[in-house]
Amino acid sequence: MADAFRHCQCEFVSTAPSLIAPIGDQPVIKVTDGSRDTLRNLISATRQIWRIIRSRRPDLIVSTGAAPGAIAIYIAKLHGIRTIWIDSVANSDSLSLSGRAVRPVADLCLTQWPELAERDPRLRYFGRVL
Repeated sequence: MADAFRHCQCEFVSTAPSLIAPIGDQPVIKVTDGSRDTLRNLISATRQIWRIIRSRRPDLIVSTGAAPGAIAIYIAKLHGIRTIWIDSVANSDSLSLSGRAVRPVADLCLTQWPELAERDPRLRYFGRVL
């Protein structure tokens, strides 16, 4: 997937500590991980993501999932930023909870399973990202 963005100025945000950016030489920005079971962490992540988006003003946000990624999609839309959601390859039977949450607002919502795209016209399948 990195090849598709090699010509762009990219910044990466992740919940994973000490992650190395796949392109570019800037450090990955760390945000708190959270889920529906850890609401306090989600509030912290929301604040962090809001600050990052407000200060960086990206043209596009691409998220590969989980709750912080879904939060980023919603905050991006509030700022008029285009968004792409790529649902996890692990979700072969149905879109993830976060994917279902962002599907109505994401500019492009991708699944890694052609069967899911066939069942839902709001989903697109372009292949798998492994």
